Amino acid sequence: MDIAITDACIFIDVFLLGIEEEFFHLPCRLHTTVDVLGELNPEQNQVLRPFIEQGLLIKHNLSAQQQEQLIKIPFPKSLSPADRSVFLIAAELNAMVLSSDKVLRNWAKKQKLEYHGILWVLETLVNSEVLSKEAGLQKLELLFQVNPTMAGSREVVKKVEELKKEWSNQL
Repeated sequence: MDIAITDACIFIDVFLLGIEEEFFHLPCRLHTTVDVLGELNPEQNQVLRPFIEQGLLIKHNLSAQQQEQLIKIPFPKSLSPADRSVFLIAAELNAMVLSSDKVLRNWAKKQKLEYHGILWVLETLVNSEVLSKEAGLQKLELLFQVNPTMAGSREVVKKVEELKKEWSNQL
């Protein structure tokens, strides 16, 4: 089973789309870092706590040695400390990065790490029948309302339209 290291952006999208339970049915082991959890508000952390306690979300706390490694990596200045921690753990575990953050996704791509965003999450949940196609279509409609910055990306808009067409044709 693959490992996915999740950033705060994905968690926030998951919360806003109301797919917390479904998210933990992805066909991968989900990990995050203490730094990422620090970017979430107390209510969001409260939602994640049971998943951590059940072992469905593995939480990494960077060691002093890992913190020193972070200093040596020439990250883009706009990459947050939490996103840097996601990259480091993903690189160490040869894991994919789950992020909606363009800077982190571009850095992962540059470093030849597999990366995916919220559209991959939705597509995977629909394809594995965790979410119905109808529910997937509703979440796609909701996505641009809860995360308007995504509507500014031609690539995202194109992929959303492709998924809508595909899922609608299968109803």
